[in-house]
Amino acid sequence: MLDTILNKLSKITLKDDLDLFDKNQDILESGLIDSFGYVQLLTALEEEFTITIGEEEQFDKRLRTINGILNFCEEKLKVK
Repeated sequence: MLDTILNKLSKITLKDDLDLFDKNQDILESGLIDSFGYVQLLTALEEEFTITIGEEEQFDKRLRTINGILNFCEEKLKVK
């Protein structure tokens, strides 16, 4: 699942070296992704994992780091 998330981020950011990026660093504050890219990422995650990220969940702090995104998606898939 981590590889899939990194692949989605790579396509949005056009960066191939995301395996070197600190997985606990804020992807917005670091400048890795902007607000438009963030929306693209959420949409890509919904499509890839067949999950729904509600309006309130869009502001979940976990969605600000790669490890947090991984945990969030794993949790959503367990609930299904």
